Amino acid sequence: MKKLACLIIHTERLHSESSWKKTENILKFFKKHEVRASWFSMNPAFVGFEFDELKWIKGLNILKSYNQDIQLHTHFYKGKRGVFKGEGYDLDKENVEERIKEDKEWLKNKAGVNVSCFSSGAFKMNKVVLDVLNREGFECDFTLRDPHLNIHGDVWQIPTLSRFKDILKRKRFLKTGNCIFTTIYFHDYDLEKPFRLLFLKIIVIVLSKLGFKFVIAPELLKNLKDSDIFLHPNDHKKVNDWKQIFKFLEKNIDFKKIDSFLDLGAGTGDLGTFAIRKNPEIKVVCADINNEYLNIISKRNSSIKTLSYDINNQIPFDASNFDFVACLGTHHYGSVKKNINDLIVDLKRVSKKYILIDFFPNNSPYVFFQRIFYPNYNPRRYSQKEINNIILNNKLKIVSKIGTRTIFPKIMPFTGSTVFYLLEKI
Repeated sequence: MKKLACLIIHTERLHSESSWKKTENILKFFKKHEVRASWFSMNPAFVGFEFDELKWIKGLNILKSYNQDIQLHTHFYKGKRGVFKGEGYDLDKENVEERIKEDKEWLKNKAGVNVSCFSSGAFKMNKVVLDVLNREGFECDFTLRDPHLNIHGDVWQIPTLSRFKDILKRKRFLKTGNCIFTTIYFHDYDLEKPFRLLFLKIIVIVLSKLGFKFVIAPELLKNLKDSDIFLHPNDHKKVNDWKQIFKFLEKNIDFKKIDSFLDLGAGTGDLGTFAIRKNPEIKVVCADINNEYLNIISKRNSSIKTLSYDINNQIPFDASNFDFVACLGTHHYGSVKKNINDLIVDLKRVSKKYILIDFFPNNSPYVFFQRIFYPNYNPRRYSQKEINNIILNNKLKIVSKIGTRTIFPKIMPFTGSTVFYLLEKI
């Protein structure tokens, strides 16, 4: 698994000679340790303040001479000068569009920099900003504070979770299928404080010793796009759970013999993208009630067909339409009114051969502790006997089953959090 770290630096003091002494200090340190950071530059003549443009351009040129990456950092002030700490912001469409276009053009025309990544001043963000970023051709945004990846249109929202004042509070390392990554954010004026300058150096040294590679923002985006697992906030499965499911399927299914694949409650499409990796010719349909997730699936792999679908309704396909039908993490919750027998009947109807479905066990060591720490979490749970009766009554054959978050996933799958059943029509 790749280990990646990305330094996100908001530049607000490139015009300051006193600040530059510390900045050049860290640049020499970066050069010695072969570290590239992404410096998100403002337009020094933006509304609210006016800094010395020539000094700012000189600073950007010095950053480029040290092979550093330069991206865009915009503040959405309007009509006020000398604003302080995020006051006077205007996130209406007209002002947002004007600010982003103006700042982007300034970096291109005055500093010779074409940007693809963005970060908003004071972490101000809304749909208006994301829509403008899409229209202006940006590829990613580093404003998100929630520890989950997201995609809005064509813009990937990558969490920026670590800063000096909350370094001990937030989850700092996130996993995807092929990498663990962290984004570390600070301002250039933080470097004026000796402790913070030292702290940054320590972070670089420690992460390097731990095997992390420092990458710039566009490189981090490329690695995340190539990932085989994209967790979403409602996914009860973790990265290791997904890897276990993939290995389980690889062992039991010859994907070269699977021509069609349906994933119901597909989330962000991890199963569908996995199926295509195993067989690029396979026809995959991913269905989910969340249109934002469907958009993410389309961006991950354009060959996957997506369908907006509520699991409470009948599956909108003819009988025996798919070689493989999956339904994971979907039927466990109160919003689903369809009972499990009706769901199994419908899954069996549209499947030619295989069904993959998961169940939460009613009593297990994992569930015992889960009920203590999360007393309000009450999904539908089943005993092993209940599940066996459901399968038997629907004339399905158990090909194999596996449990997650247990040290006995094969021989005692009901001791963990979830049991995954691979079923075959008889």
